[in-house]
Amino acid sequence: MFTDWYMLLGIISGLVFAGGNIPYILEIRKGTIRPNLASWIGWFFLLVIGSTAQIAEGASWSVLLPIGGAIGDGITTYFVFKYGYTRFSLLDKACLFLGALGIFLWLITSEPLIALVLAILADFMVATPTIVKTFKDPSSEPILGWLLFALGSLIAIGATGQVNFNNLAYPIALTILNSGILLLALRGKMKKV
Repeated sequence: MFTDWYMLLGIISGLVFAGGNIPYILEIRKGTIRPNLASWIGWFFLLVIGSTAQIAEGASWSVLLPIGGAIGDGITTYFVFKYGYTRFSLLDKACLFLGALGIFLWLITSEPLIALVLAILADFMVATPTIVKTFKDPSSEPILGWLLFALGSLIAIGATGQVNFNNLAYPIALTILNSGILLLALRGKMKKV
């Protein structure tokens, strides 16, 4: 019975998280937002590698979050590349390099806990250009997209059948990161009210 509950939450978290890409893509196509390519490339690769690593380690249903995210972020990355902000600033290059370094170190470590921490750090590094951009221009990010990313991450916390740091750290980190970007984007709406 509990396995079915975890499976249901895993499916919902993956769908909600991936669904966050829909308003993102629609806003990109309309030209109302210009996402940062460096962040999206990094997130896509992190989610693909993270999904693969979790599956190899016998992941719980919370793995559906990075799987759904990888699919959605892959599609979004294509649209960001085609219509988004594609010039790399020094900050973009530095964060992409540090994110790639984190991914590389994550892949070569044989210690799962160290790999997990490196993956989380890499995720925050590649998010930095988007955080800075959203801080400077809150309207440059879609609120609904970040709300769904945060909600999907939060639901994934409940989808883990194994309550331990290794299974909970990544969805908790994503909840914090996505909620932070959501709050920055909301800040722009609050100023207009």
